[in-house]
Amino acid sequence: MKKIISIILVLAMALAFAACGGDDSKDTANNDGTNAPAGTNASEGTNAPAGTESQAPADTQAPASDMAAVDVLTSIYGSYTDDEKVFPVCGGDQNNMVDNAPGAYALTDAAMMDSMLGIPEAEVGKLDSAASMIHMMNANTFTSAAYVVKDGTDVDALLEAIKTDINSKQWMCGFPETLVTLKSGNIIVTAFGADDLIQVFKTHALNAVDGMTLVFEGPVEFGGDGMFQVPGLG
Repeated sequence: MKKIISIILVLAMALAFAACGGDDSKDTANNDGTNAPAGTNASEGTNAPAGTESQAPADTQAPASDMAAVDVLTSIYGSYTDDEKVFPVCGGDQNNMVDNAPGAYALTDAAMMDSMLGIPEAEVGKLDSAASMIHMMNANTFTSAAYVVKDGTDVDALLEAIKTDINSKQWMCGFPETLVTLKSGNIIVTAFGADDLIQVFKTHALNAVDGMTLVFEGPVEFGGDGMFQVPGLG
């Protein structure tokens, strides 16, 4: 039964990428103010209430050493206030998906990781662990990932490769506005989606994990030479 539920959730996310006729989920997000329309600024969307940046005190930071990737995202999402949890999330890969929380992402399907998370397939071998937290109804609205990279990996080069990979995608039915990449030692974090949601995530990522710093923040570009691959739809 758990596997059937996981498959249904994966298909729901896949349809959010590709099924333009299935915009009901997007409309729902817009109606409750959680999804900033493509091309709008954070000031036009649903920014987190003033003062939320100070809600995660420095002494609550999780130590970066010896953390698994799922621990990183769990620390970040755990520092959200109830008011900031404005959209349903799921985490993990298609075989180990969890509701309402980040989940560990197996490293066994590099092509799926490239498609869903935006890490180049050729770079997956540089990871010790990975995790995801994604908007359950529309991955273009919010997708985040954390990775623990192997010792000796050029972290900055890997982050640049991820940024290039995400910006090489072409998008359907919802265009992510903002991309951020962050790092702390051998831990890297990425997120793309609606700007207001990314700003909240970025603030908590910087506050929740010891030593986390912002490497890049900017608009997601529209590029690539093909449609964004949709898992399970060919």
